[in-house]
Amino acid sequence: MKKTILLTALFLTIIGCQKDEVNETSTPKTMTARDSAVYNYNEVYLKTNLTNSGWTGNILTCNAGTIPTTTHEMVAKRINYFRNLVGLPKIEMDLSTDKVKACQEAAFMMHANNKLSHFPTSDWKCYTADGYLGATKSNLSIGYNSTTAISNLIQDAGTTNAPVGHRRWLLYSKAKSFTSGSTGYTSAVWVHSDFAIKNSKEFTAYPHRYFPQNLVYNRWSFSIYGAIFNDAKVVMTGPSGNVALSIVSNSGPAYGDNTIVWEPTGIVKNSTEDVKYTVTVSGIKNASKTSYTYEVIIIKP
Repeated sequence: MKKTILLTALFLTIIGCQKDEVNETSTPKTMTARDSAVYNYNEVYLKTNLTNSGWTGNILTCNAGTIPTTTHEMVAKRINYFRNLVGLPKIEMDLSTDKVKACQEAAFMMHANNKLSHFPTSDWKCYTADGYLGATKSNLSIGYNSTTAISNLIQDAGTTNAPVGHRRWLLYSKAKSFTSGSTGYTSAVWVHSDFAIKNSKEFTAYPHRYFPQNLVYNRWSFSIYGAIFNDAKVVMTGPSGNVALSIVSNSGPAYGDNTIVWEPTGIVKNSTEDVKYTVTVSGIKNASKTSYTYEVIIIKP
């Protein structure tokens, strides 16, 4: 069964600094925003769809193995694809030996035991202290590896993932670097990492702007660092008028940026024509504005 598991730890102390940076892509400057979205879907998202992580380990000998640097790079590209899609700065892949080892051994322990835990016990098969450390710091996936795990984490399906904590970590506005580990069946992405003090992003919405239809998942989210959404309301309109929706999380644990999550019904995801939705989130506290309105234009790449 394919699963992901959500980090239960609260915010770590924010450290470091980061220069404001645009998540650059290779799109020609003359492209429209829509053309750029299509180009990046085909040239970045589809071309980072790894089915083989290149894992070299062996469960029988408790050998965690490795994945090649090219796989780490592909994971970073897939994460940055999603961050660019919602207007966030890119992250770097931290290939520090200790972090890579911890992530790799965490992913391997999940594979060897065919289950997920942020706090594996010493009686686990192929248990290591490094693997335990990696498990406590990472988003974990089973049934997915390397780049396919990233899309699964962004989707954040499942009854226990209503706060979309995995998505929030990967799309954290202050994120600066991550580290990855993978087998052919599991993945660990170290997200409790190096954060930036400055945050120039007013809000992060998923989905937002021109958005490929197959990446529009059931759970929509809107995030602002430090905002309070307990009394917030969400209104959506589309081609047929008001969109019915259900707020599934608005005061969840502090994973990345504070977030409100809802599930709209009747969203058109398979049209050959562009489909526009307008979203208004109001009643926000502890933010520069109490209400924000933005558009989502669902496209067929």
